[in-house]
Amino acid sequence: GEARRQARIELAVVGFLTAAPGVVVGLRGLNDPASVDTEIAVLDLIGLVVASFGPAVLVAFLLWREGSLRLAGFGKPRAAPTVGWGVVGVLACVAAVLVAATVLGIIINLTGGDPQRTTDSGPDVSAAVGSIVAALAIAATAGISEEAVYRGYGITRMEQAGWPRAALWAPWLVWTAQHLYAGPGALLVVGAVGIPLVWLFWWRRSIWPVVVAHALYNVGVFALNVFVLD
Repeated sequence: GEARRQARIELAVVGFLTAAPGVVVGLRGLNDPASVDTEIAVLDLIGLVVASFGPAVLVAFLLWREGSLRLAGFGKPRAAPTVGWGVVGVLACVAAVLVAATVLGIIINLTGGDPQRTTDSGPDVSAAVGSIVAALAIAATAGISEEAVYRGYGITRMEQAGWPRAALWAPWLVWTAQHLYAGPGALLVVGAVGIPLVWLFWWRRSIWPVVVAHALYNVGVFALNVFVLD
């Protein structure tokens, strides 16, 4: 029907605006993996945060305009369930990373590859206060913006477009591809992290526990790099 056609056109437009630039720029990560730089000026950080929220604001507006915010998981959050399921989500993400790291290690051993070029060492973080603040800001921003776009909006709109099965894997696949900049090995890890996030949203039908899980995972990665690996 007309509603499905409009949903599909809107998905294509939003996908092009929000995902295409990151995927294209990230292609260089296949040969030259990079990490998130947290040693940036204050104004640059503010600009990065504002720009990162842009896609989330866009999809929230599109959903609000037609009264689908609650359907897409943007209903009023309740503190205890949100935090509780967020913790469950981040634990599931950690378990997924351990499985992915094991598989990646087996692949590297079998192929004789260089781990430095196939795995993601995480964001480049120093223990400076400014870098820690930047890391926390980036972690929170990514947790909110990416979940709003790829879980809340992406899954819901694909269901409305008549693709309920693809709704579970297509937004996850695009979200994973957004991390091409970190290298091929990182894609396996990021993809593994995304699976529990998709499951949590599908089960709870709320983006807020997923946002908490995603943000906690990001903060954990930053902390690991600062206090353990640095």
